[in-house]
Amino acid sequence: MKNFYLKRIISANLLICSLLLMSFEVFSQQKTNVNYSIEDPTMELLESKLQDVVFGNKIAAYVHQDEVNDYYVVNFSGFSSRYEQVFFAVSLNELNYLTSISSDFEQGNMWFSVNRSLNKKSSLVIEEIDSQKQLALASFAETNADQRRLWLIEFDKFNNSK
Repeated sequence: MKNFYLKRIISANLLICSLLLMSFEVFSQQKTNVNYSIEDPTMELLESKLQDVVFGNKIAAYVHQDEVNDYYVVNFSGFSSRYEQVFFAVSLNELNYLTSISSDFEQGNMWFSVNRSLNKKSSLVIEEIDSQKQLALASFAETNADQRRLWLIEFDKFNNSK
């Protein structure tokens, strides 16, 4: 008889604990919209200035500065192939002072920042970015389709479908 009551008490305690845990979960959850996105005010500002940007014959343009960074936009629409785009983006890593702040080729533009403490002149930054474009175009001309395909398999980290 004693075991019977003991089993009932244990079962009741387990049931109470389970109910408390479930109710705690229900009350602690907040209603949130999973489709929200937090807008980055810097990117909003840069995007708003994009319509005033004139690239001329260059691939990059100086757009804005704040207390910390200078901001540049790079136009990818001048490339004829994915290989050229990716090769160019990867080669920009050689310019170790550039920080990518976006990486969506499909939008046609990529944004970069340069810390102002480095004292880089915007004309020099744009010239060096443009020289990387020339490297990408030369690499495309020097490789065949199979070489480019294999290179993309290894280095195209920008592809969202992978």
